[in-house]
Amino acid sequence: MRFDSRRAALNLQMAQLQLDHAIANAADPPTGDNELNISLLTIQRDLVQVAIDELSDGVDPQLRFDVTRAQKRVDEIKATIANASLVSPMTGRLIYFTPDPGDPVIAFEPIAVVADLSVLEITDEMNAEDLTELAEGMPLSIKRASLPGNVYSGAIASLPAPYGLATDGYVHVAFAEQPPADEFKVGDRMNFTVLIEERDDVLWLPSSAIRQFSGRNFIVVQNEGLQQRVDVRLGLEGDGRVEILEGAEENQTVIGP
Repeated sequence: MRFDSRRAALNLQMAQLQLDHAIANAADPPTGDNELNISLLTIQRDLVQVAIDELSDGVDPQLRFDVTRAQKRVDEIKATIANASLVSPMTGRLIYFTPDPGDPVIAFEPIAVVADLSVLEITDEMNAEDLTELAEGMPLSIKRASLPGNVYSGAIASLPAPYGLATDGYVHVAFAEQPPADEFKVGDRMNFTVLIEERDDVLWLPSSAIRQFSGRNFIVVQNEGLQQRVDVRLGLEGDGRVEILEGAEENQTVIGP
């Protein structure tokens, strides 16, 4: 608008100069051509003045009303979109989003997970019996199920309440050193092994050799041609092996089930 007014003012100035020049250089008395030229320049000047007057009057009130109404509608649409938008508190990738359109949601219950893939971790669900054996900060080894030959070091970052500080019910395992970002993808199956306790020079049997009945743990041993049930007291268990604290002796022959 400001540039249009400036342009119109310059056009008026130019038209007035041309008219003044025509009048000053007309013959005395003016010829017919002089009079025609002066009349045309006068009309041209007046047309420029009309354009300036139109700009001075401002925008058509109906047009201004239509623009205001359209802007209000745009603002309403933006507000609706803003109220219907979920904004993540962090930059990352949306891993899952549980509700479908129209589903009710409960306040303060998570409905989506956004992951920062620059910091990889492993999550797992474990039963209470196993969780009692773990503690946050415990070191462990990590293997990918599809490539068990690749072993990574890590530690338990957090455990679910009441065993630790995690609030989502999962065990969180962190890598000791972050692997390259393209080495894993979301959903890869991982195995991790935690060293809870270590003992040397112990007596052990395969877990399949241990039998149970009425709360008793026992094994069946071969003794001079006879099979005999022997109660045993168990110790540590892991990797398919069970430590035998009492009830069995080295070099005994144990009958499997």
